[in-house]
Amino acid sequence: MNPLLKRPLLRFLKATFLKSLVFSLPVYGALRLVFYGMDFSPLEDLRILCNYIGTGWLLTTLPALAGVPFVKWARLFMKSRVQTSRRGWLQTALVAILLAGFLYSCQAQPTGMQPGTGLVTQWKGITTAKSRVIMNKEVLGHHDIPLGASFEIINTGVKGLVAKGGKVSVGCALTISDSKGKVLMNEPDLFAGADIFDARQLDYLRCTVNTGKPMDWEQEYKVRVRFWDKFGKGVLTNTMTIRIIDLP
Repeated sequence: MNPLLKRPLLRFLKATFLKSLVFSLPVYGALRLVFYGMDFSPLEDLRILCNYIGTGWLLTTLPALAGVPFVKWARLFMKSRVQTSRRGWLQTALVAILLAGFLYSCQAQPTGMQPGTGLVTQWKGITTAKSRVIMNKEVLGHHDIPLGASFEIINTGVKGLVAKGGKVSVGCALTISDSKGKVLMNEPDLFAGADIFDARQLDYLRCTVNTGKPMDWEQEYKVRVRFWDKFGKGVLTNTMTIRIIDLP
């Protein structure tokens, strides 16, 4: 490559990359807060962030991609003499937010939320028609649980489990952690030893959650239930935050 072109190229790539961070990082942070209930692994989060940055980078190079001569665009950009109106910046930011939101939805697993309880349900391979929180045979519309009480997280209309010989096999992991992230309970498989079911009869997945010490009143705890298909790769995850209260 001609040295006279190589330097503007490097400057152009560096400048557009730094500019893309101005859009991508705040948008990623805002959307991650909105969808805080989604359980992504650090690797998944990193992949999504990289996609955001890539999208932002694309937005900053659109003039060049649209056919504007590269050297001319690079010089104009590096000299910073182009006066961009507030409206233009607002439109660019809006496009960045829309694209980032679309990108987030593409990366995220299908998700549902139960109003009131804040129960977030994610699924991949296994689908559910409805997820609910049940206590004392009533559907809850809040997340307040008396200390010592039990409740159930139930997913109905479950489909997608792989059947072998008319049977399906499901695992169920339960994790409860406090507001500081300390794990109070970690059951790797509550269905162990009894995880084979009739494929024609199994249309719901249920997990019973018990509360008690070391939980304490007026404290919040994160409950995560993970069902997985032992004959396939399907996963269904329920996550909610409960607040422990005294008996009413």
